[in-house]
Amino acid sequence: MSKEDVQHMQNLFEELEDIFEKIWHGCQFEVFGSVVTGLALKNSDLDLLCHLRPWFNQPRAVYVIQARKILKSYSTRFRNVLAITKAKVPIVKFYHIPTQRRCDLSFSGPLAAHNSQLLEYYMLSDERVLQLALIVKYWSKIHHFTGENLMPNYCLTLLVVFYLQQKNILCPFISLQQKDDVRIVDVWNTAFTRIPNKCDTTESLYSLLGGFFKYYHNLKFDQCVISLYTGRLIEREKFSDIQSVPQEYESYCANVRSELCQPIRLDTCMCVQDPITHSRNCAVAVHPKLAERIIDLFKNAVDLYDKESSNNFLRNLLYTEESPTPTHKPFFRKDGNKSFGITKLSKRNQRSNQRARNCKRKFNNNKNRLNNQQITNN
Repeated sequence: MSKEDVQHMQNLFEELEDIFEKIWHGCQFEVFGSVVTGLALKNSDLDLLCHLRPWFNQPRAVYVIQARKILKSYSTRFRNVLAITKAKVPIVKFYHIPTQRRCDLSFSGPLAAHNSQLLEYYMLSDERVLQLALIVKYWSKIHHFTGENLMPNYCLTLLVVFYLQQKNILCPFISLQQKDDVRIVDVWNTAFTRIPNKCDTTESLYSLLGGFFKYYHNLKFDQCVISLYTGRLIEREKFSDIQSVPQEYESYCANVRSELCQPIRLDTCMCVQDPITHSRNCAVAVHPKLAERIIDLFKNAVDLYDKESSNNFLRNLLYTEESPTPTHKPFFRKDGNKSFGITKLSKRNQRSNQRARNCKRKFNNNKNRLNNQQITNN
């Protein structure tokens, strides 16, 4: 996404503030996610955060429903408005017609914005970081394993950052936090110093890309916690008991003991710890079958890297058809805008769905006939 694309979005921010100011006085909008970190692709959704005044303290799902109702009343500006209230973070999905941009609006705490600022720092620390992260993100899109109900893009980016920490290209997050610099947000210290990067490694982007796949192909995900805070792998067993947690995690231990947060989840195929929110496992959505498929994709990439020349590796990595594609592919309208919740099914699935609808129709007809007969008898 170009700088011009990002600047064009300012119209969207101003329009949303004008609309919602009438209902929630003093609200402010902030962008986070891939647009901030520089990882936004041309078709990336825009992640927005609405900050409300402290006296608006109802459950977030309430504001999501209200926002959907408001946006639907501006049908010439917004369409495909959908409220998702059951998710861990309730959001409103919509399409902004003037900017032709799909958006996700949430009313959660500001931690997401601080995470984006940290990733932005890492992406700008070395020109190879952003380039590597973009290639890996595009590779994940080609093979359909990141996104909604899959591995989060944020989690995949953390894997890239952690790998570069092992190469001494990026520093651990703990080294960016000074003891006298504290900014607590939702019980976590979000403050960090943007230390100028002093990396002496001259390894090429091509070599780093191949090394990324090899590192995670050989990693035993089920035995370790990937800690960007310390910049090293930590045995899962150490987090199973608060007494054995590494000493760097003083705030985590204090928050768990005070019941200000739950212990980090360890019963997952992968455990990628958020560098700021230490109780958050960013890979909880990666179920066993998805984890197995991702590891297979790492293996396929390593095989390509070992046997192909540098000219053919990237081409075959991004355009290969050998990886399985999902049964349901996203359906796009002719104008290129994704229709939320609509999928294009295979003919076999279409027949199956039609049979299910026919059975349901027959069931409802029989139910109505029995009800009418009972009314007549009475």
